[in-house]
Amino acid sequence: MKIENLTIAYTNKNILKNINIEIKPGDFVFLIGNSGSWKTSLIKALIWDLKPKWWKIFDSLWRDIYDFSLKELTKYRRTIWVIFQDYKLLKSKNVKENVAFAMEVCWYNDKQISQKVPEVLSQVWLLNKKNNFIDTLSGWEAQRIAIARALIHNPEMIIWDEPTWNLDPHNAEEIMSILLELNKAWKTIIIATHDDKIVNRLKKRVITFKEWIIFSDIEWGSYNL
Repeated sequence: MKIENLTIAYTNKNILKNINIEIKPGDFVFLIGNSGSWKTSLIKALIWDLKPKWWKIFDSLWRDIYDFSLKELTKYRRTIWVIFQDYKLLKSKNVKENVAFAMEVCWYNDKQISQKVPEVLSQVWLLNKKNNFIDTLSGWEAQRIAIARALIHNPEMIIWDEPTWNLDPHNAEEIMSILLELNKAWKTIIIATHDDKIVNRLKKRVITFKEWIIFSDIEWGSYNL
């Protein structure tokens, strides 16, 4: 993915200005910055849920997503899975049904669903909780369901907004361990976070935003706000 000259504005006030980023396959990237709307706006722009003021956003084949047909855009969005802070889980469904729902809305058949759901639940260590309802789960178990739903479509890229914000240090490490394993399997991982401890421990690429612009982009970086 490559972003060129991305500018996002609300009522003529810039949220992001002249953003240029290249994310290569298999990258692990932290996005950090002061609190505000820039993170969500950037993420929504990447999946074309928000139309920037100016932009060029290219997919992994260097095609500008602005030129995509509806069919091409749908296919592109399946290569990227975004996990927002509320996880968007359905309380009326159990763990297995929540993961299956992500396949049902994309017209997978029953055989595909019955094969794939146990597979991804095993990947996130939740197969033994498949019949539990959401309200009975801990916060980090709910997060693992969100990861399982991401894995359903075998995306090239996973973007997560604040994965550790409500977790104790131990469970935060568990979540990051899963993401590191996925990265080793050549998944591109992008994490927007305020968790300085995680950023400083992992020493991955760190892109820092300040006052609408990219302040720094450092390989093996640290939390520098």
